[in-house]
Amino acid sequence: MLIFITETFYYGSITVGTPPQSFTVLLDTGSSNLWVPSVYCYSTSCDNHAKFDPTQSSTFSSNGKTFSISYGSGSLSGYFGYDTVNITWVPLIQEVFWSIAIQGVLINGQSAFCSQGCQAVIDTGTARITVPHQYFTTLLQELGADQDPSSEYLINCDNVPNMPTLTFVINGVEFPLPPSVYVLRQNGYCIAGFEPTYIYPPTNDGPLWILGDVFLGAFYSVFDRGNNRMGFAAAV
Repeated sequence: MLIFITETFYYGSITVGTPPQSFTVLLDTGSSNLWVPSVYCYSTSCDNHAKFDPTQSSTFSSNGKTFSISYGSGSLSGYFGYDTVNITWVPLIQEVFWSIAIQGVLINGQSAFCSQGCQAVIDTGTARITVPHQYFTTLLQELGADQDPSSEYLINCDNVPNMPTLTFVINGVEFPLPPSVYVLRQNGYCIAGFEPTYIYPPTNDGPLWILGDVFLGAFYSVFDRGNNRMGFAAAV
């Protein structure tokens, strides 16, 4: 079961091991690793979370290797192992990055960015749309957004109806995002649903965008692993 909590992240239920140990996990198509807290975690970050006990699983095996992962908001380290993982009774076989090509980004129908092409990761684990840092200042100017002390990018709510439509050109098809989609309303404030991207692009196919939940909320999205492709359709 997929749960969309507070319009920020997607969560789901999985089991690990034999007999199964249950976890609620963030389903993040922008990350290539599956990890869960273990009984060997003594950090306060693991408090109040379910912990996997490998000694209680008859199908667990360790390869003796360690790992370390850094995210935009933190990092972790741990140990690699092999075990049975199930998502609603379907075995989890592989996790990948979902990367696509962008032919252009338009502002009110006019070419603004990516005239030479860009790349994007489709990421359910990112709440907003992250913009290549070399484009970010220009985008804020086009939107009339200002950064506040909490690092949010604020917009005058009275201006929202007159703000531009941002359109992504993907495989020759235009996917428009009107301001009603990319402007987030929180506690009486209007916030631009964009952040700068400082992650190094995984390939040489141009600057990297991350299309998170602000984008995904506007379209039906199909992650077709069997044919190694993404599908998008307008949400109605």
